[in-house]
Amino acid sequence: MSTLAPLWGCLALRPASCILGDLIQEAYVAKIADDLYVGGNSPEEVLHNWHHVLSLLQQNNLPLSASKTFICPKKATALGWVG
Repeated sequence: MSTLAPLWGCLALRPASCILGDLIQEAYVAKIADDLYVGGNSPEEVLHNWHHVLSLLQQNNLPLSASKTFICPKKATALGWVG
C-alpha cells in the first residue's frame, strides 16, 4: 500500500479541504458545505490569506467560479444564516 493512499482518498472526497487543511486548521479559512470563507484580523492579513488560498487552488488545478466568488462582502449567508 502506498503512503499516499490516505491523501488520495482525501482528495477524491474533498479536494479543497485536503489542500487547504492547514489554513482551515489555523482558522484562516472556514469551509462550510461547498463554500469557503477566508478571513483575517486586518485587511492586510485577509489579502495575504486570499493570496495563499488562490495560490494553493491554482497549484492543484481547482478553479473558483468567478460569479460565485465574493471577497470581503459586507454580509455573508452560511447555511441559511445571515451574518
